[in-house]
Amino acid sequence: MKLKVYADRMSQPSRAVIIFCKVNVIDYEEIKVLISKGQHLTSEFAEINPMKRLPAIVDGRFKLFESHAILIYLACAFPGVADHWYPADVAKRSRIHSVLDWHHSNLRRGADTYVSNATIAPVVGRPLNPQAAAEAETLLSSSLSKLESFWLKDAGRFLLGGNQPSIADLSLVCEIMELEVLDEKDRARFLGPHKKVQRWIENTRSATNPHFDEVHEPQPSLLPDRLYHCLIPLLPSAPTSHCQRSAAPRRYLTATTPIEAPRGVLPAVHASRSSVSHHRFGDSLEIISRTGPTRASVVAIKATTPAKRKREDSQHTGDNNTNSKQSSHHQTPK
Repeated sequence: MKLKVYADRMSQPSRAVIIFCKVNVIDYEEIKVLISKGQHLTSEFAEINPMKRLPAIVDGRFKLFESHAILIYLACAFPGVADHWYPADVAKRSRIHSVLDWHHSNLRRGADTYVSNATIAPVVGRPLNPQAAAEAETLLSSSLSKLESFWLKDAGRFLLGGNQPSIADLSLVCEIMELEVLDEKDRARFLGPHKKVQRWIENTRSATNPHFDEVHEPQPSLLPDRLYHCLIPLLPSAPTSHCQRSAAPRRYLTATTPIEAPRGVLPAVHASRSSVSHHRFGDSLEIISRTGPTRASVVAIKATTPAKRKREDSQHTGDNNTNSKQSSHHQTPK
């Protein structure tokens, strides 16, 4: 019976498990469980994982959850998985366990808490929490420093001085990739001082491509229905006339909120899919308004049928024409 992987690609641990399966050519079925729609909280999913967390797997009659346990199981249970992922040598294996145990209470806790409370909480219906984000920032910065000075101190391209990646490299790098939803200044502030960490991220990505990039691609169709085509957080005082892309698209994932705007849940304006069709999540936009430019980011692009999109784009075009006439009228000298 084919292995079943219950996952949401917006989840960092889910991405690590999926990449591992792809890299090692493990025959599996990916079953999408959307966190943004609360599907992990259902009684049906509780039969797979009573903790109601992702990822989880079912292999025949065997059920397992917690990403590190899953990665260890996959490395041991499936033939053809290279030894470097989870070495047979007890000492090497134990050192990998030490990294994974450290990760849960340090890097993961810092990165996940910061990103959630500083940027993406509104996507799952929660307000931003600047105080929690500030506390998590301290832990995240400390964790990255320990990666740089301790876990990557030995010779080698990967954690613990390895020349090939282990399950620890994959788990930790997938966690750090969550920082891609931050703006350039925030990412530079966290990662800029850590050159070893930056090289290690790229080494892990290169060692697992093309699967790494494919799994980190945006998943617009997986977003909750309440998120309309493109939701752009705005300053309340900045009425929008149009959106203009002002930065190159970023490669990686999910969603973010304003780059330069007050922290908190801000009002949003609807934009036609056609006006953002070349944007990806995390793109930087410039909001042109009567009060001056406001920088923001694409929060979500919801998939829709061509017929519905055509109707909505037509309506949006009509609204734009009306706004243009009104704007032209106000600018004409009396």
